[in-house]
Amino acid sequence: MNTEHIQYTYALEFRDRINLFVTQEPDIEAYFVRNGYNFWQAFQTEIFVHTKFFSANPEKILASMKQESRVSVKSALFLSLVTSMSVLYAWVRKPRVMVYSRGKSPQGAYGCDFRLQELYQALTEKNVRYVEIMQLPSAARLIHLIRKSKRLPIMNSGFDILYWLGGTRSTTDQFSLTHRIQKSGLFTPSEQIFVAQLFTMLFFKYELAQTRIVWMKKILRLLRVSSVYLIDDMRHYFEILCAGEAESIPTYAIQHGHFTKYHVGMFPYRTSYPGTFIQPRYLLVWSEYWKTELVRLGTFMRPHAIVVAGQKNGVQAPSVEIREMKLAEVGVLVPYETDVSKEHIRPYIDQMVKEGFHIYFKPRNDLRMETQLAEYGVLGTEPYVTVCTDLTHVKSKISVAFGTYTTLMYDLVLMNIPVVLATQVLDYGEGMVRNHLADEVTTVSDVRRIVEKAIAERNVTSKDRMERLLHSDTNKTMIQFLCTELANIR
Repeated sequence: MNTEHIQYTYALEFRDRINLFVTQEPDIEAYFVRNGYNFWQAFQTEIFVHTKFFSANPEKILASMKQESRVSVKSALFLSLVTSMSVLYAWVRKPRVMVYSRGKSPQGAYGCDFRLQELYQALTEKNVRYVEIMQLPSAARLIHLIRKSKRLPIMNSGFDILYWLGGTRSTTDQFSLTHRIQKSGLFTPSEQIFVAQLFTMLFFKYELAQTRIVWMKKILRLLRVSSVYLIDDMRHYFEILCAGEAESIPTYAIQHGHFTKYHVGMFPYRTSYPGTFIQPRYLLVWSEYWKTELVRLGTFMRPHAIVVAGQKNGVQAPSVEIREMKLAEVGVLVPYETDVSKEHIRPYIDQMVKEGFHIYFKPRNDLRMETQLAEYGVLGTEPYVTVCTDLTHVKSKISVAFGTYTTLMYDLVLMNIPVVLATQVLDYGEGMVRNHLADEVTTVSDVRRIVEKAIAERNVTSKDRMERLLHSDTNKTMIQFLCTELANIR
């Protein structure tokens, strides 16, 4: 999916209009409440994600949504077969923990999604048997994952063939949606087509989710796991959360990135709503900063359910000594960011080159290098550009980091590196500026002044920023917290 022209502010505003439409149609809102749970809230991220892609490429996302609105029987049969074998194998092994992840390509010593490395390390150190349940879009991805990890996961889509065999079909006809959408006056003609297709997809996924939840409950009951640990993925993990709650199994979601106003699944779609929002028993966050930030942004999660578990691996207490930087040797780290408009970010980088700054470009590991460089307008062979996949050897040469939203920016603050964000290009990272963790540049002509200011104030600001990001009353790390929790499992 082309992300060049994604409009985040539009997607957020559009989601508000969708929610207004639903609250004005009580029967539609009530349709998404089942067994006391409000599934409309669970679909907030789904709505936002599809809307942001609609803003970039309407035709492509409409075609994609049609594909998402039906079961691929061939793929579903294969995934159900793998899931059946996995459940049988798990039943023999008697796991004590279930782990949910997005099925990213396995990495590192534990062959897992790197964002859950601390969890897998704790499971290994405490010798706790576990079974994995994953969200994967295709059979091809599953085969790749099995080859890399040497493990057989349960697939949440492994139950979809049962939905198809059951003959249950979602429909929009009962709501006369086309007429209601037009009558609402909330959407343009082109948006009305998108809204109609969006509801068709959501009705389908809602009914499909009910089948998945029923069978997940059966599997949890069969395997008799003691707890469920999940990556904090509001878009996909509500099914296993429902199943776990129904079976009175505690669920622990683990923070894997920053929280912003665009993480809409964490915040209520309106102040008064029917039913109960689906949420983990506990959300494990890195520090008091993130708990405070969630509360500031208006999360519906109960404060006592947000647990400060400790920092991830590799994060250490701030150094007392902060290296002096010379303005004549400015090195700017520019990490590749998927969703930012490269058309609007390139002028800032061009200006940095004109100012004589050296660019250290950090690509993503999961995308083609040449494509990333081209999008940012560099070849990687220029004398003023250094491509670095690992920051270890270039950290001492980096004066400041520049971008808009990547979670890496928070890690760089903890590495004594000042951060400058172009919030006019994309305000995804505005929380860093608001909370005085980063400087803000709003115009290309102001690049040199802001960069020099960030470097000059580094000795004053860095230690305070690091301490606020790291602060925790427990002084534990995430791995220590998880080891303690897992040690209590019987």
